[in-house]
Amino acid sequence: MKTLKTFATMAAMLLCCVIVNAQTLVDGIYYSLNSSSATATVTYGSTKYSGDIVIPETITYGENVYTVTVIGTSAFNNCYNLKSITIPKTVTSIGSSAFSGCSALSSVYISSLEAWCNIPFSKYDNSNPLSYAENLYLNGNLVTDLEIPNTVTKIKDYAFKDFDYFTSVTIPESVTSIGEEAFNSVGCEVKFLSSTPATLASTSCFSSNAVL
Repeated sequence: MKTLKTFATMAAMLLCCVIVNAQTLVDGIYYSLNSSSATATVTYGSTKYSGDIVIPETITYGENVYTVTVIGTSAFNNCYNLKSITIPKTVTSIGSSAFSGCSALSSVYISSLEAWCNIPFSKYDNSNPLSYAENLYLNGNLVTDLEIPNTVTKIKDYAFKDFDYFTSVTIPESVTSIGEEAFNSVGCEVKFLSSTPATLASTSCFSSNAVL
């Protein structure tokens, strides 16, 4: 009996070590924390987000530092008063409906196009905040002429879906594939710097108005 109790206690302690809290509030943002991987997922809480939200690369909770790697499912769902969102380069995944209903969202701030192009967005559920925003900022600068860096080899599905505010797009020879509807609303000139064009997931990668 004593052995059984000891085992139960150890199991409970192990569970607590893996997941600290399903909703931990740090500097106005709710997180789910995983201490085994030292990572944090942005999630929703009892209060809707509004205004300008800046997601940091890391957060500190207690004596531990966590890297923010995920924006969870429905994290900003129906946050009607959300005006801008800053997403760090540490984020590698954005869940379904993460930005659904964010009708006032006007600006998205990022620090790495390479990281952005590698996020696997989904098609129908507004996981990509650019579906609403009219402005994309890279390191504080408004992006009008989009130049994909030569560190990018693949542009994932829906990377710039529904965003039609570029005046030009330049794709380097390092890019070997472009995902589904990645530039589906782009109506400007698109320059390929490679003599061998990247593989397109489908004809819907670019808008029919794009100048290829």
